Amino acid sequence: MTDADWIRKGAAVAELVRSQNRGASGVYPATITDITPTTIKLDNGNRYSRKTLNPSGKGNTGAGGYPGTLLAPIADPEVQRSIALKHLDEVAMTASRRHRDGASNVGDVLAALDEIEQAVRATRQAITGKKA
Repeated sequence: MTDADWIRKGAAVAELVRSQNRGASGVYPATITDITPTTIKLDNGNRYSRKTLNPSGKGNTGAGGYPGTLLAPIADPEVQRSIALKHLDEVAMTASRRHRDGASNVGDVLAALDEIEQAVRATRQAITGKKA
């Protein structure tokens, strides 16, 4: 599926960083700026083999310098899962920060819960594209 219709100039794509034990460990959105018979060029300067969808070119390891990077359509289920998990991590960090900061009274706890609820709503909207 390397010459699928998602490979076109201006298309939104993702550089999917894979780890051996976790599957996708990072996702970096990008846009295709140019396509040659052998190479896909992105707006961030990275290049990918049109045949394998792996980073191509001298010294090019893909997103963040990770060698396990693969180019994928933005709508790919693994890409969408990685994006969703990234947003979930942000909610968890918000909760952790608010817990670490402590609360001196019930009002502080309620304010922390409000912030966490806002983070959850924003995460749902980012994942689904729908306002909660």
